[in-house]
Amino acid sequence: MISERIAGAGGIPAARALALMHCVLGHHGPDGLPGRRFASAEALALQRLNALDASVKGALEQGLP
Repeated sequence: MISERIAGAGGIPAARALALMHCVLGHHGPDGLPGRRFASAEALALQRLNALDASVKGALEQGLP
């Protein structure tokens, strides 16, 4: 799906497309990544923000203490 969107957007350089796919694959954690390691600060930041968002949502749904 990402490849189709990238191609439809007029294309982006291969290195940027690879970086984007790396971020998407790792947004739930490094288990989905090759070598199970984050290759960029952006991928790590996206994963941490995703975890924070899930924590805040859970706290709001369950009620704050």
